[in-house]
Amino acid sequence: MFKKFLTAIVMLMLFCGHSWADIVYATHDGSLGSLEIKSSSDIGEPSIAYRSGINDPYLDAYWNGKDTDILMIEADKTSSGDRAYLFSPSDLSVMASSHDLVGIHGMNTASYSLNGRSLFMGAGSVLYEVSTENFGVVKSYDCRKVISRDGYETGLETVVVGYDTVNAIASAGDARRYVRFDGQLKERVTYFMSADVSADASCLTIQDNTVFLGHREGISGLNRTNKFVFVLSTDKPVEAFCNDDDRGFYYATRSGDVFTVSHSQNTAVSKKFEPVTILSDYPYIKMIRDRTHNTLAVMTAEEIALFDMKTGKFLRTYGTSELGGRPVGIAAASVYGYNNSSSSSSGCNLSGAGLILMTMLYAVMKRR
Repeated sequence: MFKKFLTAIVMLMLFCGHSWADIVYATHDGSLGSLEIKSSSDIGEPSIAYRSGINDPYLDAYWNGKDTDILMIEADKTSSGDRAYLFSPSDLSVMASSHDLVGIHGMNTASYSLNGRSLFMGAGSVLYEVSTENFGVVKSYDCRKVISRDGYETGLETVVVGYDTVNAIASAGDARRYVRFDGQLKERVTYFMSADVSADASCLTIQDNTVFLGHREGISGLNRTNKFVFVLSTDKPVEAFCNDDDRGFYYATRSGDVFTVSHSQNTAVSKKFEPVTILSDYPYIKMIRDRTHNTLAVMTAEEIALFDMKTGKFLRTYGTSELGGRPVGIAAASVYGYNNSSSSSSGCNLSGAGLILMTMLYAVMKRR
């Protein structure tokens, strides 16, 4: 009898729960959807899990010090500011919590600290540090101190957090400036970039605590004298890129309506992915990695394309009809500090403690 009871517990742990979202996306009407990836040859269909009704929400994933949170932002929800909505990748159908971002209006870029204690958000010309515990503003910095032009508004285009630095691109008109802060948001380095440098929202990244910038002529890295120098030249503008954790990059260039995704290692192009033709009426593009399944996802305003990072093979494309709307945000659930290696086709996602308990139960069952 006891053995049957233990068996029931183990089976319940194996098959309970909700399906894990490996890639999460948001649509223009505030729907939150997911893609479950088991392997490059076994990718599930898009599934809408939650409908918020928010117009063009901001979407991201971050490490909160314990696990992954999916973050959706609604601009100017109240007169006091934006509102943040949190979801768990294990169950996107239920909103875990919501928080008013008092004093923050129109947040458009964010990055998280590696200890999970803070989110650094850009809204207008101001960079904010926000606590992940209560979502209150800890400190802020107005980038009009480092760049401003008569007749133009100063805005933050992108923010990326390193081990001990906060890095941002601020712009005013066609002038852009890279700014590096310490953990207290004290300005340490500023560097003016020429007007032909394209610093889009996905074109700043950090690898081995070195800052890299994607622009119209390739990818540049910040050297020891705090100047950007070329590390990779391209014949077409870099629209989006991300690092590969091995001193290389995945990046997308565009010619007309064709985006070409490539992989570079040691400043040389080692692999060109299969070209994908997409609609080019919208200017933005975002690239993320699902590290768990070696999948690269490229999002435009009309579709999401998936590639196998190892082979460069194009896997498939999801259009607006399949996604349930025009995609405006995409995030990978396998962010720093979390390994989703236990996700399974049954939809159960076990913690380390759960796996230990299962092992102990199995041992007891064998002895009996």
